Amino acid sequence: MKGAIVTQNRDQSGVSSLFLQLITFVFEPIKTGFYGFSAFFIVLIITKGFSFLLGITELYSIGMEDVMFSLLGFILFFLLKLLENIKEKKSN
Repeated sequence: MKGAIVTQNRDQSGVSSLFLQLITFVFEPIKTGFYGFSAFFIVLIITKGFSFLLGITELYSIGMEDVMFSLLGFILFFLLKLLENIKEKKSN
C-alpha cells in the first residue's frame, strides 16, 4: 500500500504576501507574547500563594502592579519571537 504525504506550503497556497507577513511579524509574536504574559502571571500568583500560605504576607492580593509586571513577560516573549522571525526571513 502506497501513501502520499501532502504538505501545504504557505508560499504556494495563493495567499497574498502581505497577509503572510502580517501573520509572521504580527500575529505569531502576539500569540507568543500572550504565552509569556500567562507564564509570568501564573508564576506570580503561585509565588504570592506560597508566601501567603507560609505566613510571610497576611493578605493575598493581586494588584495592578502584578499585571504590569506580567506585561514585561508579554513584551519579552513578543520581541524574542519577532526577532526570531526576522532572522529566519533574512536567512531565506
